Amino acid sequence: MKWNKHQEQTVEKIVVSVKPRRRIHLHHRAVLENLRRDIASLALYSHAVLAAVPGSAVKDPLNMVPSGPLRIVTFHLNQVGDLLFSLPGLASLRAGFPGAQITAVVRPSLTSLLRSSDLVDSTIERVRGGLLAKMRLIRQLRREKFHIAVSFSQAEECVLLSRFSGAAVRAGFSGGHFASVFTIQAEKVGPPSTVNNLRLVGALGCPVVQDTYVGLVKLNQDDLNDALELLRKAGVSLDRPLVVLGPGTSRRRTIKEWPSERFSAVAHHFATKKGAQVAILGAESDPQIHAAARAHVVDLSGRTTLRQAAAILERATMFVGVDSGLMHLAAAMATPCVAIFGPSDPNLTGPQGQGHAIVRLGLNCSPCYRKTCPFNRECLENLTTEAVIEAAEDIWGARVGGRQ
Repeated sequence: MKWNKHQEQTVEKIVVSVKPRRRIHLHHRAVLENLRRDIASLALYSHAVLAAVPGSAVKDPLNMVPSGPLRIVTFHLNQVGDLLFSLPGLASLRAGFPGAQITAVVRPSLTSLLRSSDLVDSTIERVRGGLLAKMRLIRQLRREKFHIAVSFSQAEECVLLSRFSGAAVRAGFSGGHFASVFTIQAEKVGPPSTVNNLRLVGALGCPVVQDTYVGLVKLNQDDLNDALELLRKAGVSLDRPLVVLGPGTSRRRTIKEWPSERFSAVAHHFATKKGAQVAILGAESDPQIHAAARAHVVDLSGRTTLRQAAAILERATMFVGVDSGLMHLAAAMATPCVAIFGPSDPNLTGPQGQGHAIVRLGLNCSPCYRKTCPFNRECLENLTTEAVIEAAEDIWGARVGGRQ
């Protein structure tokens, strides 16, 4: 394929910058040849692949659409909630590209949430590590010969992996670092959210088939059995309504946490006045809650896998917790949530689905998305136990059959 004058001049400048007589010269030549091929084919191939999108205005007069199945790779953020936000986007990709082979690149800790899912055909673990680990991942991506890359993450690593994946069509959000590597861009408004992700896959011509993550985490019977066995061994009474507390957040977002002693008061209320079995889930145990609770509370923090946690949440009568990945996992399992919000915006990142209660003060400074607060976290420190219990009582009444 013939280059235009600008392409020739660009590569010529790169070539002459490589000093001859060095052993690395041949390596640079190989890289430049790959660059030459990418530049020459990018526009035509992007045009051709998009012609395969149902309803797309892009036509394919040259029949350049690959004859075999399209191969799509998606790159995801690191947190549980963020992965859940991307599930409706994956459902849209599946509908927009029927028959495509979809591979999700995720952190090892999150791959289990995609197990048994029909949203993706395979996963690749994005392990932490240095340059060698990243080079191994890039080689693996190149071997898969992907046609389309979709980055739900604006992290530099994911953006660059999209570029080095070899995919000619690359979709991502505008405005971030290296966003220019994306051949198709969509606007991102606010923090990561389902709305943003659906806007991104919409730029590829994919329809919205589901606008929430509810029901998109698939469990099997083994998961349910494992969870029941774990509950039995922990001494959880299976014939009593189960209230799950989720007090923790990721380490970088502790600003969203509600005081531990108030979670203890909620636990005491439902255990003693409602006869509920109360359990705590999370990555790390909060000894203050367990010690301060004047009723029996089963602390399962750090003792469950994500799929076991999902199965326990599916069984629960309700979830009471802060804005976190665990809250979103409860909502994804269609369990009503009493969601405690402070600096974040429930309109953007609240629990999805029906039957939830949002408890927040709604101060003028909130939402703010700060990592530190100059006002002593008034939005959460001034949020009373009574307000949370009242919201939880409403859900309890609807689920169990009236206040006791």
